[in-house]
Amino acid sequence: MIGRLKGWPLLGVTLISCGVDFNAYFNTYYNLKNLVGRIDRLEEIGDTLNVKRLYDSLEIKSAYLIKYYPRSKYLPDAVFYMGLAFSRKGQYEKAIQKFREFLEFFPKHPLSQRAKLELGRAYALDPRFGDEALRILKDIKGDEAYYLIALVYYRMGEYASAKEYFERINLKNPRSAKRYIPLGLDIYIAEKDLIKAEDLLKTYLSLNLTPSERKVAEEKRGDILLGMGKVEDALRIYSSIDYPSRSAEDGRLKMKIARIYLMMGDTSKALENFEICFSSGANDKWLCAFEAGNILVLKGDYEKALRFYDGIYTQGPAEWRSRAFVKKLVLEEWRVLRNKDDPRSLYRKAEILYFHLNNPDTALKIWQNLTTSKDKESLTKSLMALIYAYAHKGETLRVRELFQRLKNEVKDTFYINWAQSFVR
Repeated sequence: MIGRLKGWPLLGVTLISCGVDFNAYFNTYYNLKNLVGRIDRLEEIGDTLNVKRLYDSLEIKSAYLIKYYPRSKYLPDAVFYMGLAFSRKGQYEKAIQKFREFLEFFPKHPLSQRAKLELGRAYALDPRFGDEALRILKDIKGDEAYYLIALVYYRMGEYASAKEYFERINLKNPRSAKRYIPLGLDIYIAEKDLIKAEDLLKTYLSLNLTPSERKVAEEKRGDILLGMGKVEDALRIYSSIDYPSRSAEDGRLKMKIARIYLMMGDTSKALENFEICFSSGANDKWLCAFEAGNILVLKGDYEKALRFYDGIYTQGPAEWRSRAFVKKLVLEEWRVLRNKDDPRSLYRKAEILYFHLNNPDTALKIWQNLTTSKDKESLTKSLMALIYAYAHKGETLRVRELFQRLKNEVKDTFYINWAQSFVR
């Protein structure tokens, strides 16, 4: 094994031939194993608060053993536990790298099967690597693998496949059932199988739940009620749950509340809850920021909306930056045009209002006023815009009147042929 590890670049270590202080070496490994034991016990009883504090120490102690004792027979353990520390801290790319190294160099080690499962887990928990997760996990039998596969399919929107794998899980162990059931509830709700969802929620409530787990149960009860169309009951349940302020859970809940208020037409309360979601640690915080910007556009507060879109563009993940960029450009152009009243600026403002700012009525008034403009280009484009808008509103007579005026006043075959397609 020593010859195999010589010059091993993946671990970033250099073998040394100097002497080893065996007392220090033993203490290093003993401390690492002792820490792992503490972590395993805390994870087993679900003490997430205290166990989170130990992952940094696990990473540091593993890195110390790798660096200073690269010839040790415990090197594989250190590589594995460093990957585990990265995974539990949510640093999935680093975890994936370590578990892949472990499986490449130590395929027959006693921890290899667990390393494969942990590699699949790291892939599954990073939404970018769903296909890789399925490729690895489908070769593994067991509840944890089934749970992770169901999670991947759920995130992909393939709810029938998610349901198939979730139902392979043995829920007779109360400790594991407490972890797995919330996903099953999400799957059944997404599948609109609300009878099974209600039965599963009863099973969950029959377990010895902690106060935080009971809050999750209440949230799922609200989800079921919402799926049944009992919107006000769902809102009442959601509003009664007191997750820690600005936590990821609180942000997720506030997004659900915001969407209910949108359904009810209360944009002010919807905006308030989307803003709280954005300032939380929720996974969907950027979606909440985007929705907040959209509501502000509806309210005509373009400057504040621009600040939201600009924040998404400068700080958000790539998939949200591109969406925010279009909104940001439009609002920045609006800022430039805001105080201009020449015909061509007015026409462009009407375009922005109609196509981007959800204010078609104001756009139509501007275009109508421009049909008396002395600027020929603005007059022509306004007539065409009105034909387009009224055609989409189904006002056939109005379209014919505008088309006749276009033929009489513009007399340009290009514009006439384009407008002809809207005349019925």
